[in-house]
Order: sequence, then C-alpha cells, then structure tokens
Amino acid sequence: MNAAGLGPRRAPPRRPRPKRETRWQAVLDAAAAEFAARGYLGASTGQIARRLGLKQGSLYYYFPSKQRALELVCQLSTEEMLGGLGEIVGRAGEPRAKLRRAIEFHLDWLTGRPDYCLTFLRERKHVTGAAGRLLAETAHRYEALFERIFREGVAARVFRADCRPAQAAFATLAIINAFGLRAPRGRPAPRRSAAAELARWLADMMVAGFETRASPGRATSRPPRR
Repeated sequence: MNAAGLGPRRAPPRRPRPKRETRWQAVLDAAAAEFAARGYLGASTGQIARRLGLKQGSLYYYFPSKQRALELVCQLSTEEMLGGLGEIVGRAGEPRAKLRRAIEFHLDWLTGRPDYCLTFLRERKHVTGAAGRLLAETAHRYEALFERIFREGVAARVFRADCRPAQAAFATLAIINAFGLRAPRGRPAPRRSAAAELARWLADMMVAGFETRASPGRATSRPPRR
C-alpha cells in the first residue's frame, strides 16, 4: 500500500522513443552496416540510402557526406565504450575483478555491435582533421582506463611487479580486438551466449597471466568451442 492507502504504486509507463530519434538511429545503423560490409572506400551514400529504402537525396538531411557519416558512426562507438568502461573502472573493487569485467565489457561490445565495432577498428583511419584527432584522443583515454586497472593491481600486489601497465593495457586491447577483426565483412555476429562464453574464458586466461602467482587448484573456464 502506498501512503494514501490506494494500493501498490505502479511504475510510470515508459515514454515511446521519439520517431525522429528512432529514425536517426536507423540511419546510423545502416551506415555502420555499409562501412562494415564494404569498407569506407567501397561504401557509398547511395548504398546506405538503399538499405533504408530512401532516395539518396533524402540521406543528406542526416549527414552531408560519406565522410561525416563515418565520423558519426565512430563517434557513437567511442562515446558508448568510454562511458561503459569508465563506470567499471570508477567503482570500488578488487583489480582482478575489474580487469575481468573490463575484458568482458569490451568483448561484449565487439560481438554485440559488430558493424560499429568493425567500422571503428578498420575504418577510423579515414577520419581526418579535427574529428580524427578527437577520435584518437578518445581512444587514448579508453586505453588509459585499462592502464589504470593494471596500475591499481600492481600497487595492490595482486598483479606481477614486472607488469608494465601501459604495455599491458595495449597488449590486452590488441588481443581482444583481434577477435573483432577476424570476422570477414558481412559475416553475422556470433550468438550472444557463445560470445559470453568466449568473454569468460578470455578474461580468465588474461587475468591469470597477470596475477602475482598462480593459485593452486584455480578454477578456470574451458576454451569455447569454435
């Protein structure tokens, strides 16, 4: 009962997403799919428009050029990733648990949004000028968050004393990103259950490698089936 004695308080109904926002997301999804499938050089605004069932001229209402479309897709990717990882690193917690969550978060992004992932990893080199510099800065900030986890782990003596945080962060991201880059263009994303299994296994292997010493009888997940 609520304070007025009128029975349980009901949660307010969700507001439907504005039609314009939904359409904008669909346009970005189509652009990401086109860049992931054909690469920046092979993609065209005409193909993006056809994915949406629009005339090419209508697409310019959303962005003026293919270059701007690529910038927006990459920008959305970095904003989502930086925000999510920042929450993980900012919480209080044991460094090994943080590293495991960070690895699982990153791999979940790679497999959950493959078009955005492949576009960012493969095609961001085509983003130039101020937008390119901003992307590079954001990517550096993201890598620095992984580095912070390693610094915390070395300081707490749960990671090896010879662990170099900057190099460890770079190597960790390179290994995880390799899973995102190995899929051919146009290949469907793996099932989320298989991706989650892969994330747990990869996190177990990498965390164990950085630990001060292996724990006797430590339980680790099995390698996922291909």
